[in-house]
Amino acid sequence: LSLSWIILVTSLMESDELHLPSGNFLQCVCLLSAFLLGLALGGSRRRRLSAFAGPVLVDAEANVSPGLLQQALSFVPFQDWLRKLQRHRDSFRLQRVTVQSVDMFGKKVGFVKLKSEVYDRDGDPLAGICFLRGGSVAVLVILESDSGKEYCLQVRIDNVCTVQPQFMALPAGMLDGNGDFGGAMAREMEEETGIRCDAKNLLDMTALVYGEEFEGMYPSVGACDEFIRLFLFRRKMRQEEILSLEGKLMGLREENEKIKLCLVPLADLWHLSPDAKGLCALLLYSKLKEAGRL
Repeated sequence: LSLSWIILVTSLMESDELHLPSGNFLQCVCLLSAFLLGLALGGSRRRRLSAFAGPVLVDAEANVSPGLLQQALSFVPFQDWLRKLQRHRDSFRLQRVTVQSVDMFGKKVGFVKLKSEVYDRDGDPLAGICFLRGGSVAVLVILESDSGKEYCLQVRIDNVCTVQPQFMALPAGMLDGNGDFGGAMAREMEEETGIRCDAKNLLDMTALVYGEEFEGMYPSVGACDEFIRLFLFRRKMRQEEILSLEGKLMGLREENEKIKLCLVPLADLWHLSPDAKGLCALLLYSKLKEAGRL
């Protein structure tokens, strides 16, 4: 009997709708009780998106609780993803979304992994596995000494994803969803380098090049929604001030950040670091200078 109730409750928790059989009052009472018990145990792991022209079913894997699913659906990058699908509905037809995992950063959603059923304008299926994390910002910091030599300030981190010890990259950070790209970059730069600056002293190179056509540079379009706004910060400093930054430890310990600063001659950055953010920022900087726009 217990196993039957568990199966009944589980099956009902997977649906937002209750269909009662006719002609058997006792069975109806049992089904209704199980349905209410299912709601009390956490509600449904299934939703329907009403904003789309056709029915779009959203469900979740068993490891994603109804509460976690609701947080995932409210996640700004997920909402942005849906808005883009709506905007380009002539090219993308969404039919189903399955949320596979949700990673929390404290009380906030950090990452969402999902599998979607999407068809193109010809009705053919598209690869629909997505890792949603939203946008990021990165800055090319150029420090010019009193002798005219230009340095690029980099950060070194032990990177787990690529298993690269003391990987060298541009200062960068995730956006918080409020659309304040410059403000977010100014905060991240101070946290990671100790250099204070106002957002007005940061040049958004992606906006300068692409305007509103693109959100930023897309580093991994095959599986991830991330876009990176690439900024430029230039400052003249005394040679000894610049050299004092070498090896300085930075980062927020409560966020498991352990960052070491390093200086690289700007002319050598292209062959010293394989960081995609750095290479793309360097290209934009070079081309903007070449076009006389800096």
